[in-house]
Amino acid sequence: MVLALLVFDREEEMYGKPFQAVFSDGQADSLQLKPAQLKNLISTGNFFLVDIRKPEFFITESIEGAVNIPAGELLTEENEEKLEEAMDAGKKIVVFGATTEETLLPWLLLRQKGIDNAFLLLGGFEGWKKYQADSAFTPSPLETSALDYSAAIEKLKADAGVKSQEENVSQKPKVTPKPVVHSGAAEGGC
Repeated sequence: MVLALLVFDREEEMYGKPFQAVFSDGQADSLQLKPAQLKNLISTGNFFLVDIRKPEFFITESIEGAVNIPAGELLTEENEEKLEEAMDAGKKIVVFGATTEETLLPWLLLRQKGIDNAFLLLGGFEGWKKYQADSAFTPSPLETSALDYSAAIEKLKADAGVKSQEENVSQKPKVTPKPVVHSGAAEGGC
């Protein structure tokens, strides 16, 4: 959650979309690819497949045609250029890690940066391997939530002590902690 605060509290010009729009995108089924859909996409050749796992895992095994860009390096100048070239060429950028959960935040970050054709591989690499073993396998879609993400982010910021823009410090009530009184246990115990 702290990472989310750092990502979403950046200056607006740094990202192409406000975080509220990105979270709405994240709930769109059309941006989530199942392994069977990826297999069909691979056959078209119109894709840029990004494996965000660490290089030692990528070297051992990955999806054929994937490029390794570890999650922590997605937004380097060189890698942003690669992603923008793929986007300009009209290719679908498919991002995957070991699991859906590992991929979610880097994928949302790309979406926030304005990479509108970034798709999330449901199940991640583990889901892909299961699909290769059993073509009937279908990973679960991302859970759709009725959560008000804007309010949730503001609450996280408040809990972390980050002041919102509308908050006026002088209007906050002063809180004085009450002293704690300790008394000994009955009959001389601890």
